[in-house]
Amino acid sequence: MASGLKKSCIVAFLAIATCTASPALAPAPLASGQSMLSDPSNPKTNNPAITGQSFPKGGGDRVSAPEAQALKPGYHITAAMGWMNDPNGMFQNKAGIYHVFYQWNPEAPIWGAPYWGHVISKDMVHWERMPPALVPDTDYDYDGVFSGSANLLEDGTPILFYTGVSNFSELKYYKQVQATAVPVNASDPRLKLWKKSPSNPIISQPPPDGTLAQFRDPVSAWKQDGLWYTVIGSLESCFGTAALYSSPDFQTWQPAGQWASQASVGQANAGQCVAPALAQPGVGQCDQVGAVCRMWECPDTFQLGNDTWVFKWSDQSKTRDPFAMDWYILGTSATFLGNRSQGNISSRGEDTSRFQSTLQNTPQSVDYGSIYASKTFATSDGRRVLLGWVFETSAGCVEQCSAGTNFTDSLGWQGAQTLPREVTLDMDSRALIMNPVQELTLLRSTLLYNKSAVTLPSNGSQELNLTQSSSMGRQTEIMAAFAVAANGSQGGQQPFSIGIQLSTGQGTFTQITVNGTAAAIANGSLNIAQAGVYVDRSKSGGHTNTTTQGGPIPLPASGLSVPAATLRIFVDHSLLEVYALDGRGRVTSRIYPAGMEDSWNVSVFGAFGAAPATVDASVWEMGSAFDPKQAKACC
Repeated sequence: MASGLKKSCIVAFLAIATCTASPALAPAPLASGQSMLSDPSNPKTNNPAITGQSFPKGGGDRVSAPEAQALKPGYHITAAMGWMNDPNGMFQNKAGIYHVFYQWNPEAPIWGAPYWGHVISKDMVHWERMPPALVPDTDYDYDGVFSGSANLLEDGTPILFYTGVSNFSELKYYKQVQATAVPVNASDPRLKLWKKSPSNPIISQPPPDGTLAQFRDPVSAWKQDGLWYTVIGSLESCFGTAALYSSPDFQTWQPAGQWASQASVGQANAGQCVAPALAQPGVGQCDQVGAVCRMWECPDTFQLGNDTWVFKWSDQSKTRDPFAMDWYILGTSATFLGNRSQGNISSRGEDTSRFQSTLQNTPQSVDYGSIYASKTFATSDGRRVLLGWVFETSAGCVEQCSAGTNFTDSLGWQGAQTLPREVTLDMDSRALIMNPVQELTLLRSTLLYNKSAVTLPSNGSQELNLTQSSSMGRQTEIMAAFAVAANGSQGGQQPFSIGIQLSTGQGTFTQITVNGTAAAIANGSLNIAQAGVYVDRSKSGGHTNTTTQGGPIPLPASGLSVPAATLRIFVDHSLLEVYALDGRGRVTSRIYPAGMEDSWNVSVFGAFGAAPATVDASVWEMGSAFDPKQAKACC
């Protein structure tokens, strides 16, 4: 569950505080597991617009203001209205239907006690909205159905595994426990209705030296040697950790050590956490959002191939820019689970974690831009697919904009999900590669530009004259491959800079650049020794935050030998997804230009040292994720 969020008393999200829920949201506690669904006075379950009794099919987005329409992403997953954050519980069921859930406040475009929104698709690009799967309506989750995962049992039955949060006045803090839900009708491929387990909460014991105030976001469980295992984001002895739990039956869970920790990735006491001897676990000077220490949120762990395991987590720090980031490390299956003795962080912060990052211990960024709380799932054809929450960064937003601004309030919505990304491993650079799933080509419609071997001017840029004057250029895919011109030098490593400029009207533009050093080798190919990818928003205009986003691209020690240096950019109104060097570098960014009726255009530029560059470029108009003509996913 992502944070930086606000309750009625405006406290930092889930920091241990004396804040209590407002009286309107604090009913008398119910018996454990009792549902409020039958209570006609409960606004959370008796609002037809929320429950789906009058929920829009297809797109149905309740956005009418011109500015809101001009800026809202069209082919990314978004909520019809209100606030969206973390992706939750993605899976593909036996019928082949993809299910994606997400944190959702349908009542306002700011963070609030989250529901689980729900969309389904037959191809991961055309989506249909379902009623919310989970609603905060029981005593253990009345202040939020927080983030979690989906699990498929041996017979294919899905189970949603989530964190329930309550903040009744007698608690004095946001109590976090783990709970499950199953379909009302498991044979329905749309899985429209879900019911919570009467045994909830199924995990109410925090890890040793942990706290129920910082204990959330269970990952998809896996089975080994007759036991189920899951990992839950935690704070133990003032260190961010991923707590490991085991169960013989998916009902009775026990702590089983630590999967990973700040100590295991070299972050212990690195200006983020006071010595444990100076603070009680999870209290005192340890707050959730990193003024002193880092709580690890939204963990994920998965296997790529036969020998490599990935551990990913999310953290936040008030002393860092950006405030919120997603990280990963790599390990081998030879260290999987280690020994079965319970591991934990000692009072000196020593590492006894089960996950040993033998391949890449230095945390690497999932994406240099505005994404958080990313999570993966496996498709039936064996792919590992990632989605992440893309938060708003318009001028005036604080941290992840959870309190909103006058501008975001006027839009009526916040948040989107990244395009589904296939995750693969490059062992030469010991880094992950991510590219949009191949199904994204199904959204391509009109080919607006397609030319090869265009020689670029040595000083300046080449505008791509899009062929369709009717296109606004706001919902496009851009592919460009840059190479050294045939008469270019084949000398040693030289500085290079290539890029794309997105012109957004009224003199505003955003530049996406890859720069570094490269050598021209045989047949015009390149050996890139080092490179970085950056999105410069200083001239983007309107309500755009003017900071530049980006960073270095992991490359093999011997350099990356490629026929051309590639940039693939998905332009979706206010949302840009940038994939550099075939998905080795990634930046997700937000822009909010002022002109609502201005068409957008594309220019390319680049040079390799003194040698001119050539470019093969294509631009497509893209369709919509919630096209009513394509909306019905199945059945």
